[in-house]
Amino acid sequence: MPQLTVLALSLCLLAWSAGATPQPPDRGQRPTRDAAPRAVAGTASLTGRVAAADTGRGLSRARVAVSSPDLREGFSALTDQDGRYTISGLPAATYTISASKTGFVMLSYGASRSQRSGTRVRLAQGQELKDIDIRLPRGGVLTGRVYDESGEPVVRAVVRALRFQYVQGERRLTQMGSGESDDRGQFRIYGLLPGTYVVAASVRPEPALREGAEERATLSFAPTYYPGVSAVAEAAPIALGVQQEVPTVDFLLQLVPTARVSGSVSSPAGPVGGSSVTLVAEDPFGAGPGPGTTFGARVMEDGTFTVTGVAPGRYHAVARGTPMGGRRGVRLAGMTPVNVAGTDVSGVSIALSEGGTIAGTIVTRSGAPLPRPSDLGQMRIFSEATAQLNYASAAAGAAGLTARVSADGSFVVQNAFPAPQYLRVAGLPAGLALDGVYLDGRDVSEEPFEVRPSQPVTGVRVVLTDRPTELTGTVTDGEGRPSSDLYVVAFSTDSAAWRPRSRRVQGVRPGADGVYRFRGLPPGSYYVATAADVESGSWYDPVLLEELQKTAQRVSLGEGETKTADLKWTPLGTVN
Repeated sequence: MPQLTVLALSLCLLAWSAGATPQPPDRGQRPTRDAAPRAVAGTASLTGRVAAADTGRGLSRARVAVSSPDLREGFSALTDQDGRYTISGLPAATYTISASKTGFVMLSYGASRSQRSGTRVRLAQGQELKDIDIRLPRGGVLTGRVYDESGEPVVRAVVRALRFQYVQGERRLTQMGSGESDDRGQFRIYGLLPGTYVVAASVRPEPALREGAEERATLSFAPTYYPGVSAVAEAAPIALGVQQEVPTVDFLLQLVPTARVSGSVSSPAGPVGGSSVTLVAEDPFGAGPGPGTTFGARVMEDGTFTVTGVAPGRYHAVARGTPMGGRRGVRLAGMTPVNVAGTDVSGVSIALSEGGTIAGTIVTRSGAPLPRPSDLGQMRIFSEATAQLNYASAAAGAAGLTARVSADGSFVVQNAFPAPQYLRVAGLPAGLALDGVYLDGRDVSEEPFEVRPSQPVTGVRVVLTDRPTELTGTVTDGEGRPSSDLYVVAFSTDSAAWRPRSRRVQGVRPGADGVYRFRGLPPGSYYVATAADVESGSWYDPVLLEELQKTAQRVSLGEGETKTADLKWTPLGTVN
């Protein structure tokens, strides 16, 4: 029977789910390292202790994770009953160390606040580094009650704490925690980072009839945002501090007229097996449900579908399936916009087709030979839809598609969602940097290009350069001491480049010695400044960049150039 469904999305995307579970308890595991074999054997070790920041008491079964950009895999261990841990067998490298435990805020070693990358630690072969201690603050808590128009509790409502974050340079509403209301309608969401939240609740649709109405309109609980509104744009923000509890997040769940959305799905390939239709809300600032809200139904044998209990809002109707007896690995998908205003919508037509392919090759700008096949094999080419279609592409099973690079430098992304797409390159071989991604003579490394159903996009050239730029320097405070608990932001002097996914806007964390390094910035003119009280990715915000440029240094980078820009930081910002 049609019902509210859930998208299981990567990249921490928001989805509504009547059947979602609240935060799970911390399930103990014995101290362990990743079981996969290491590419590099090591003899160094780390020891330390994880404790609660407020009491100093050791935290058992806290997870300590160790990673390095120089290694393909990480190491981890669980603390003992006194909060102590040992991680051995580490290769010589520079590491980032973090600790986490349910109910506490994850923190990196050396960081004064959450979501900071902390102090990097350099380990030599055979070195035993001790006293790498981390004190975890308790997470914030939101508690409240959800109730209906009669004041009665709404039981088993899924309540979510959401906040806006920058993901790939785009501001997105992201779920940070969830809980479920009990028989009194009360909920508790814990372990939250400090910040500003939007709280939302949803339940499985249970249509009711409005008594006395002439047409007996169907009503259902709509996804509702605190303090009791149906549009995320009207939600009241809730500020949550470190270890703070906000106890009165009480709100009425809205009963709204819901609709039936019906139509048909067609395919030139004939019958489609296992096909389904999902209505996906995309607009985070519109008058309807927040992004990721979904309503779904199965497609009948005759190709028709009916989705019930749909709240008012703007949606993409996404259909997916596989051709009966078709080629292995082929997926079919289609999409069309649908507006729902409380009355039934019929005649929705969705045409299924194969996704497009994106084919190209890796080349070097200088014409030098390609890296070794083993190095090329570490590269990945990612295809990602624009922010407006993230949830729709996930509903079609086409989110974050990846292609490997062959020994001859070629790659093919299969089943790309028919929509504007970005290409992202990861795992570049040592000594090389991205020069650009070219299609039909234009650089699309920072802008989307159109992928059409069943049509190939060919001739993509991912150009690498062996003459990357480098911008480095040391950050010190007013007394000349190295500063590392901040970000250094490099951004183009041309404000037209201050946009999502721009390669000309980047942020890095200095090491414990205060040294920062940008490698592979496109040649051009840049501002460079420090930013102490910002979250990762927020440097894409033009308002922040306008403020930073007031005290920034200006640096010009040519191809293959290395420049040094030492920065002095004070609580008021960068000092030239």
